[in-house]
Amino acid sequence: MALYLTWCDERGLRWSEPGFENLLRFRDWLVSVPLPSRGRKNRSVIRFRQDGSANAVLGTMTQFLLFGVGPGWVSEQVALSLAKPKFLRFWPDGAAGEGGGARVVTERTLRFATTDPGIEYLTPDQVELMIRMARNARDRFLIVLMRATGMRIGETLGMRRADVHLLADSRDLGCHVNGPHVHVHRRRDNANNALAKSRKPRTVPVTADVAGYYRDYQWEREAIPDPVAKAAQGRRASPASLHTDLAMALEEIKELRVERDQLRAAMRQHLGHQLDQISNRKLTERITELTEANRKLERELAQLRPLADQIQELQQDLATARTSLRQMIRDGNQHKPT
Repeated sequence: MALYLTWCDERGLRWSEPGFENLLRFRDWLVSVPLPSRGRKNRSVIRFRQDGSANAVLGTMTQFLLFGVGPGWVSEQVALSLAKPKFLRFWPDGAAGEGGGARVVTERTLRFATTDPGIEYLTPDQVELMIRMARNARDRFLIVLMRATGMRIGETLGMRRADVHLLADSRDLGCHVNGPHVHVHRRRDNANNALAKSRKPRTVPVTADVAGYYRDYQWEREAIPDPVAKAAQGRRASPASLHTDLAMALEEIKELRVERDQLRAAMRQHLGHQLDQISNRKLTERITELTEANRKLERELAQLRPLADQIQELQQDLATARTSLRQMIRDGNQHKPT
């Protein structure tokens, strides 16, 4: 409404009786006049209002002028020029109302013909492909975080590690929000110039997979030194950071213990089920067979022991014969005439 009222005031027109021709000029003015620059950068880029945005402005103006007919601010002639009846040819069965009266609706005369482009989104397979193609753990964490929370890109890139609270209870960190969550703040001092759209801070709950990807990111960050990390080697970590790392490690240990106990119980149940299927008679027979096989092996070993002693004596005799033969060869070489 501010655009319409300002436009009428600049041209000396009464906003309540502008005339249909002036309303057409206002419609064309919305899309033909360049928009002001948003910031200090890219002032040379000229931007224009899209047809969809212009339709939103025209819709608000039309509703305001139609509302002004009741109190007497706007004449009925202006209202008749803003809207016209339209008969809907295609209608769901049973929804046309009694006598088909619901098939006649009011259509605005001041609008641009636009097509609904629909909502662009990524399928689950495309998101999984992006996660696999990410080059580092940080990018994978950011992709999973946006998938789980629906956060905007500016909000995600402007987030800091102090905004991530993935513990079940973060009161020791000064946060009274229950459950794992992240904080979204609008900051103008981010090094990457990321800026959240909303001016009001908020908290967003996260899922368990976000915590897992964030843990991988922390390990990668600690393993790869950077200039900032080298400059901070002489400084100690804050108590809050140490407490968070310790709490996450305890949570992980607790999960591993639960998984170990579950595997142990499943193994015992599986072995017990197998033992239950075997009768006591079969177990006794199997034990008897193993005992008899062990005794047979002991008897065979006792029979082989004399042979082992004979083999050892033969080896000693062979070694003595070799020594005597070498001595005879040496003596024969010494008495050979030169």
